Amino acid sequence: MPRIQRLGESHQSLAEAVCAELRSRILSGALAPGQRLVEEALAATFGVSRNPVREALRVLAAEGLVEVLPRRGATVSLLTAEEAQELFDLRLAVEGVAARIAARKRNPDGLRRLEEVLAQARASTRRMTWIRWRPSTPRST
Repeated sequence: MPRIQRLGESHQSLAEAVCAELRSRILSGALAPGQRLVEEALAATFGVSRNPVREALRVLAAEGLVEVLPRRGATVSLLTAEEAQELFDLRLAVEGVAARIAARKRNPDGLRRLEEVLAQARASTRRMTWIRWRPSTPRST
């Protein structure tokens, strides 16, 4: 018998929704490294109070995507050369496995989507929106 999803199981708090949207915008490059994240402006953009924004920024700071400084606010994190190298190394390992799995499960729709993603990656690389460098310093926790 198929499992029926109960009401409330898919509930997402405002903070979780804001966090997911900010994460998506950071990872896509829509929010640039070093860009200030002003609570009031984000709250207005998402149509929520400042509390869900503040909670989302705390989560993203714990993930390393945002840096929050007392009395200075939040900014999108910048990567050190070492952090960027670690990400490249990790992606190299994971993407190789993902490519092998995808090749075994390929279909016309999947290939079309892969071509779209590849075009986006090439455009991002040309614009250099995927990374900005900062001096190598320990990340504050």
